[in-house]
Amino acid sequence: MSVRTKLFGAMAILILFVGVAYLASSQGYLRNHLPDLVAALEQESLDHQGWPHAAELEQGMYTTMMHVAFKVIGVFSVIALLIGYWLSRVLTSPLNQLTAAISRIGKGDLSTVIPITTQDEYGKVAEALNWMTASLARSEEVRKHLVADVAHELRTPLTILQGKFELIQHSGKAVEPEMLLPMQDEVIRLNQLVNDLHQLSLAEAGKLPLDRKRTDLFTLLNKLVDLFQSEVEEAGIELRLDATTTNCELEVDPHRMTQVFYNLIGNAIRYTPSGGQITVQLAEHVNTTRDELVIRISDTGRGISAKHLPFLFDRFYRVEDDRSRGSGGMGLGLAITKQFVEAHGGFIEVASEVGEGTKVTVYLPRGVHI
Repeated sequence: MSVRTKLFGAMAILILFVGVAYLASSQGYLRNHLPDLVAALEQESLDHQGWPHAAELEQGMYTTMMHVAFKVIGVFSVIALLIGYWLSRVLTSPLNQLTAAISRIGKGDLSTVIPITTQDEYGKVAEALNWMTASLARSEEVRKHLVADVAHELRTPLTILQGKFELIQHSGKAVEPEMLLPMQDEVIRLNQLVNDLHQLSLAEAGKLPLDRKRTDLFTLLNKLVDLFQSEVEEAGIELRLDATTTNCELEVDPHRMTQVFYNLIGNAIRYTPSGGQITVQLAEHVNTTRDELVIRISDTGRGISAKHLPFLFDRFYRVEDDRSRGSGGMGLGLAITKQFVEAHGGFIEVASEVGEGTKVTVYLPRGVHI
């Protein structure tokens, strides 16, 4: 049964109830007051000959009142039914639009946009459905790109391996060690890709194992800065570590945090030109809900266009100038970084402008066990 039918039926039942109540009250009123009225009229008109008997007068007036009551109820019922029908159309018209739109979405048409014509509950539902449809469309687009990117990343090393094996088979000679090195590099690359995808899937499912230990983040970052020192000196970049707080200890997984900041500092170095500067800064951040340690990595590189910022932490996403294999990794580093940070109860944000550099900020709560 449709909503309109239910609403119309409820209106009809209401009208019937009002009508019955009106009849009952009219009968009660007539029975209680009509005899007194007839007696008064009879007393005042005793000198009129042919005055009808009181019982006949009472019956005639009762019948007349009942006829009037039925006419009033009939007119009221027709008007109420017309109003009910109009209300049912007004109330269910937006629902019909929603039903048609949901049907199109269910058939896979994710371009469906429901017009929002009211600000009531129907409008809120339409707005929520539009948001959901847009999210599904984005997810579907990401899925398509993910499949294409995974296929690309797997195809390249597999093609290299296949070519090397065919060359070895056709040569019929003993395999020289230097011929095995490129093959080993591609096997390592494949293994790293599979491992990264596995870790990313665990983190997204909330099942990433964390070996939490009391860790001094300043010491951990200082080791990473030392590790990158030869690379930044060769590139002509200044890499500096600062801290505005002495309390840098957190309950974290040091291995995961090392991977997080290795990815972030490595990205900053990759996109900062010679003569540039990278600053890693630790600071205290206390808000109304929790105490946090903030790690901010700022560079003076070329920056990132605003249109790319919302997608930086998506799997395999690279900005347009960076889609070649030679310019970086496989596009999983930032996605893994984000998931590792969130697994520790923190969050990460990025701010950047083209030509002004990039600033990545990681917020890690103190004493939080997820």
